[in-house]
Amino acid sequence: MVAGLPVDFDYFRVDCSDKIAPTTTATLDEDTPDGELGWYTQAPEITLSADDGVGDGLDKITYKVDGGAETTYKDPFTVAGEGEHVVEYFATDKAENVESIKKVAFRVDGTAPKTTVDAQVADGGNGPATVTLDTDDGNGSGTVLTEYRVDGGPWTTYMAKEEQILDGTAASLAQWKQAGAGSFELMKDGSGGIN
Repeated sequence: MVAGLPVDFDYFRVDCSDKIAPTTTATLDEDTPDGELGWYTQAPEITLSADDGVGDGLDKITYKVDGGAETTYKDPFTVAGEGEHVVEYFATDKAENVESIKKVAFRVDGTAPKTTVDAQVADGGNGPATVTLDTDDGNGSGTVLTEYRVDGGPWTTYMAKEEQILDGTAASLAQWKQAGAGSFELMKDGSGGIN
């Protein structure tokens, strides 16, 4: 209506084409990590599903793992390897509407750290020993605690500092036990070593 006058139309056009991108959801088969501090002990299976509502229909779901190559989603999958992972994903419909990229992140650590030992024995193998423990957890969550014990004694928390476990006295020797036949004794030369 223009200034109170009726207006006639011969026709008008309504654009009903699909202009809305689909929506994708990522589901992990274990929605809560089964390890400590938010870590999974094994990689969860990831399922991607998309809905295009009343649009022209879904064409494909695309994803990539840890910044790698884009892959067309077909079936649920797991991500190989330990460490922190990010899966990016989005859907495209038949009208070529592309969803904004979404992400799901998770962390996997199913392997215990490995400890290596380095022992330096002074005095040609007869003196006190300096023992160093070193841990490696690869791409896992990291080592939180390393403990050791000497000849069945109490477990002790290892700290990366020199700690003398035998000081050459009868009291420190008494903490050691001999496996099998035989025994330990302090050396008579005053070095603090043991036989």
